[in-house]
Amino acid sequence: MGVDAAATRPEQIEATLRLALGFIRAATPSPRAREYKAKAESYRLTIERWKMSPPTEAQRVALGELVKELHEAVLASARRGSLRALARSGEGQS
Repeated sequence: MGVDAAATRPEQIEATLRLALGFIRAATPSPRAREYKAKAESYRLTIERWKMSPPTEAQRVALGELVKELHEAVLASARRGSLRALARSGEGQS
């Protein structure tokens, strides 16, 4: 699965990750939500480290692919109903 050049820009990767995290944080706590959150937090920390030490193109492409896959998996889980949103706003957010 390829990633286009725009999707490998750190700011685009970060924006896609924020979208995924929004869905994850709004989800009812579950093993799947925890798995997604752990991946997202790991990717977020990697992006933070890039501010101190800029990534190589290969690193940007690799993380771009991982973030895109996570975002797609989160959306697919939400559509299937295996990642349900909380009924009340603000509940379960971290």
